[in-house]
Amino acid sequence: MGEIQEEAGFLGKKYIQGRSAPLHFFTRVYKTPFTLRLIKRVPDEGSETILDTFTEDWKAYPVPDVLSIDNGFGFTASGRDPRIISPCIQYFLQVGATPLFIAPKKPWMNGSVEGTHSVFARKVWNRFDFQNVDEVDETVSEFEEAYRRYTNPPKELPGKTLHEDFVWQDVFQKPFQPEDGMFIYLIRLVQEHDDEEGKTVPADRIFKELVELDKSFINTYVLAKLDVYQEHLSIYVEPSDDDLGLVVERKFPLQFAKKG
Repeated sequence: MGEIQEEAGFLGKKYIQGRSAPLHFFTRVYKTPFTLRLIKRVPDEGSETILDTFTEDWKAYPVPDVLSIDNGFGFTASGRDPRIISPCIQYFLQVGATPLFIAPKKPWMNGSVEGTHSVFARKVWNRFDFQNVDEVDETVSEFEEAYRRYTNPPKELPGKTLHEDFVWQDVFQKPFQPEDGMFIYLIRLVQEHDDEEGKTVPADRIFKELVELDKSFINTYVLAKLDVYQEHLSIYVEPSDDDLGLVVERKFPLQFAKKG
């Protein structure tokens, strides 16, 4: 799907003694063609924090061809109506990072991020008794640098970076215009859902739209490919011969949420 692949996800709320507000950590891991693990304490898990962090990252490190993420609110928040593409996803598409959403509640699908969180818990969070946020930030920075030395990424990285003057707010100065070659991928587990008439059907939810599949695919993982420019949805399964098999193909009209 692309040469440069990156995973991203939040660690989850953490607490230190004497502070009632939680701490949030955002992890990003380049998987291929080099390894680089980034972890940062952030103010929250909202979309603006995500946009701030990626913009800062991608000025120093390459914009990935494929960005693997979970279905968290910050990534997908777009209102109640179906088939609405969130501002965060619009940003990824505009800068050239194709989003790949892992299956809901399956964090192991972002194994590089989960592995980093496991090492972070063992080497940092469960090891030290932090007294204040400054201690946390210093230790996390040391952990990140130690991981960098361990993985030893090349000094000259492939790919493109954002211009140093780029600000994500500029992306939303005008309505989003899809371009040919913009895609969104989603991994989904086919399960039974109740449709609008209350009938139970085997289906997937794609941006809150119920897409019915044959009952033979229940409990099967499928790959949904959404052509944003053509507004076209294709769903594939992986047969025994390892070739993707097309099982659903349909028009999928989209709306694009505005950044408030």
